[in-house]
Amino acid sequence: MKQETDMVMSTATYKLLGIIELSINMMGMEKREKITGSDGMINKELEAVIKLPANKRYEYFIKKVVDFEEVWGLYHDGWAISQDDTGKMLMPFWPRKEFAELCSIGEWSDYTPKSIELDEFINDWLPGIKEDGYKLSIFWNNNDSAVLEVDTLLRDLETELYTSKLTF
Repeated sequence: MKQETDMVMSTATYKLLGIIELSINMMGMEKREKITGSDGMINKELEAVIKLPANKRYEYFIKKVVDFEEVWGLYHDGWAISQDDTGKMLMPFWPRKEFAELCSIGEWSDYTPKSIELDEFINDWLPGIKEDGYKLSIFWNNNDSAVLEVDTLLRDLETELYTSKLTF
């Protein structure tokens, strides 16, 4: 039986169908196994990052995406999307495969992480997302995310790219 659940985000509310019973402390075995080491312990970095507030996860996202030159989304016969409480469409993205995997539950249970090269993301994806009138949901952790306009993410990525080139 499906039930509607409201989840608080930093600037909007997700309305997802299905009950989502995932947090870093109450993960289903299937999702817990995806982020455990050989000793069965949850990767400490992943655990620490997933618990950060949305604005800190956003900062982590910017740095990791620039470092590894890729962005992760969830894909299954199309890319995962959601909407805020006003009906505005949101495209979710993550900095690493493992974080995207943790969110492949509920309505996204059939979705798998898929990478997008950073250059393609900046030059093709972001203009298309902006043209479609979508906002971005950065680093959803099954609780909240940073919700922002394309121009904000583009500016922050370009700043980090410029800064990272200066340090080489």
